[in-house]
Amino acid sequence: AVCYMQHMARVVVAALVLALAAAAPAGATFPGRNGNLLVTYDNGQYKYFSQSFTLWKIAPRTGRVRWILICGASALIQDVASRCRNAGPPAASPDGETAAVMVRDLPERPEDPANRWSIRLISLETGLQTRVALAPSDRLFLPLSTPALRWWQGGDGFVVLRALAPWDGKTRLSDWEPGQALLVASDGSAATELTTSAAAPDVAADGRLAFVRDRNVHIRDASGTVRPLTRGGGFHPSWSPGGRFIAFSRRGHVFVVRSSGGKPRRLARGTDPVWSPDGTQIAFF
Repeated sequence: AVCYMQHMARVVVAALVLALAAAAPAGATFPGRNGNLLVTYDNGQYKYFSQSFTLWKIAPRTGRVRWILICGASALIQDVASRCRNAGPPAASPDGETAAVMVRDLPERPEDPANRWSIRLISLETGLQTRVALAPSDRLFLPLSTPALRWWQGGDGFVVLRALAPWDGKTRLSDWEPGQALLVASDGSAATELTTSAAAPDVAADGRLAFVRDRNVHIRDASGTVRPLTRGGGFHPSWSPGGRFIAFSRRGHVFVVRSSGGKPRRLARGTDPVWSPDGTQIAFF
């Protein structure tokens, strides 16, 4: 499961797991068979110039946490590759071995542009990182969106969100709404537009894209055709491993609906649902 938490004084977060009827397993969407929960944690210390972003790997049965430093804005961080201002929610690779996180890099030199963005690939076994620089753009990438980054089918590239309007360097990140869902090559060098007016994308194993537009879940199929899936509201869509179902949030509850359409079924009170790799459970806040 992939989540994003920001610490403000004291935060208590419960990750719940809901058992469901079995569905046909396909490509994994997060590590392990019904594996670790992944969370990006922001310590909220920006005003003290000691902000840090860490990746939490949480064992769902025991709650045991292992954390890995992603990057931060502390003066104590000497490695320029580990310095950043923002880090978004993590996305697990299809093989469950790597987490990808989009970050806004801090300039290495005063003359460097402020809008430098990269994807950090983090080994869940060793914690080692690889930095994939995104192509320069006058528009704002959105690491704070939930989520803003997903692996493309088979792990060959990434789906990222980018604002439609150019960025002047003054507007706060929280003032922007995502506009474009882009398919970025695995080396970050090229980007192809998938759809506009998109938020919270999730990718099925066959390449279909679920996303939020106008406060409802929509689906983009392989031909590029977009259709609405919900009409009474829907956020945070998550594909089941076999692609037959989509879990989503609505008015503080978790629902499941067939990806072909139909009446949604309410499951539990909560938000931000994510399917387990074997399709038998959903993790949510």
